[in-house]
Amino acid sequence: MAVGDGEAAGEIPVVPMEFDATFLARFGQSQGLMPTLFRTDTTWTLPALLEKVVWLDKRLELIALFDPNDPASRWCGSLVIDDPDASSRCHLWMAVRATTDDHGQRVVRGVIADISAIVAAPDRDPMTEHLSARTPRGHGSALMDLGTTLMHSFSCCEDPRMALWRHRNPQIHPADMMGLLQVLADLAANRPAQFALRIRFVDEESWTTLRAACVPLANYSRPQANIDFWLEPAN
Repeated sequence: MAVGDGEAAGEIPVVPMEFDATFLARFGQSQGLMPTLFRTDTTWTLPALLEKVVWLDKRLELIALFDPNDPASRWCGSLVIDDPDASSRCHLWMAVRATTDDHGQRVVRGVIADISAIVAAPDRDPMTEHLSARTPRGHGSALMDLGTTLMHSFSCCEDPRMALWRHRNPQIHPADMMGLLQVLADLAANRPAQFALRIRFVDEESWTTLRAACVPLANYSRPQANIDFWLEPAN
C-alpha cells in the first residue's frame, strides 16, 4: 500500500518534520489526522523526541545523525506516544535523513507516519526501564552522548522549573561553560566527574542550579555517560 493511498486499507496520516542545527524539530502541515503533539506552531527538542523512540540502541543510532565527527546519513524506527486526544498509545514510524540547508548547516529532515491502525504499539524497552529504576528519590537520571554532549533518556519527576525542556533548549550561564568543558574532557577520558550548572529556558527566568554526578559508560554502541542530577531548591 502506498502512503496516502486511500483505496487500500485506509490513508496513512503523515507529517513532515525538520531538525535544525540547534536540534529543535518543527513540523509541517500533516496529510491526514495526526496527534496534536505535532502541530505546526510547536517545537520539540531532540531529547523530547528521543524519549518516544522505543529501543535504546535506536535512540543512539538517531543521535548519530547529529554527530559532526562521525555522522550517519539516515535513520528509521518506531515511536510510541500517549495521545492525549485519543487516550491511547499511538505507534508512529519515523524516517529521516541528514542534509544541508540553504545556509550550509547540517539539518535532519523526514516524515512521521501514524501506523497505529496497521501495527500495534510495541512494548517499552526493558533497558530504559532498568535505567529509570536506579534513580534515587528526589533525583533525575539521564544519559549523555559523549559524541554530541546531548543529554537524553531522562527519568525524573516533573518540576515547573524544567517544564520547557521538551520544547526549548536550555540556556547555560556563560560563567559555567569552562567548568562544563572540563567535565566533558574528564568523561571522554573515562573519568567520573561532577558539575553544577545554572540554566534557564527563557531570558525572563531566574537561573536554576542543576547539579550532577557523571559516570562514563563503555557498553554502548556510542560512548555514553550516566547522569544523576538534581535541582537546588528554589529561593
